[in-house]
Amino acid sequence: MKNIKDIVKNNILSIVGRPKSICVALSGGSDSVCLLHVLNSLSDDVGFSVPVKVVTSTKQRRTRLQRVR
Repeated sequence: MKNIKDIVKNNILSIVGRPKSICVALSGGSDSVCLLHVLNSLSDDVGFSVPVKVVTSTKQRRTRLQRVR
């Protein structure tokens, strides 16, 4: 059985080849943190960077966006 790191690595290589960097939207939940950890651990092996940008939003703004939809 493959571990999650191998699965992510194989998907990256088959979908985008050997990218210079990877941009992923993360929510901050446990699954997002796990993905960020896996990508960071693969970055040297595959040869890409994982620059991290933080965007925060207020609850009021999220509520407003939900109403528009």
